[in-house]
Amino acid sequence: MNAYEYLKEIGKLLTGIKGIKSLKIGLEPNISPSDYPIIRIVPNEIRLSDDFDLWACDISFSVYFGAQLHEKIGLEKIYEQLYSFEYEIKERLHNAQFEPNDDKTRGGGICRFIATKDDGDTLKNFKILVSEFELKGGR
Repeated sequence: MNAYEYLKEIGKLLTGIKGIKSLKIGLEPNISPSDYPIIRIVPNEIRLSDDFDLWACDISFSVYFGAQLHEKIGLEKIYEQLYSFEYEIKERLHNAQFEPNDDKTRGGGICRFIATKDDGDTLKNFKILVSEFELKGGR
């Protein structure tokens, strides 16, 4: 299993969400204000699956999404926008099934939503939410 192949597929599933300016794998340190609203897919852990297939793995990953704060728009409207993104992300990823690709670097698996976390309004110029997912049974 090549975990990066799964991350690329996850990115394809998230492509085209209305209002998103940039979507990438990894959370780079130099995200510019002009990149927002963003989606970033970040792998957290790859481990052997608990199922009966001794080669299957589970991949836990986070989907960061955020917007730049604007005094004219206000925080409440930003929350509205971000939870709209969250809904769309869950719709596209929760229960998404992956089939093996032609070169066998990516096998099957199913994606599950776990939770969404808030940044607690601690960032000065940006609002970020993080949804946690797990891809079960990748091969």
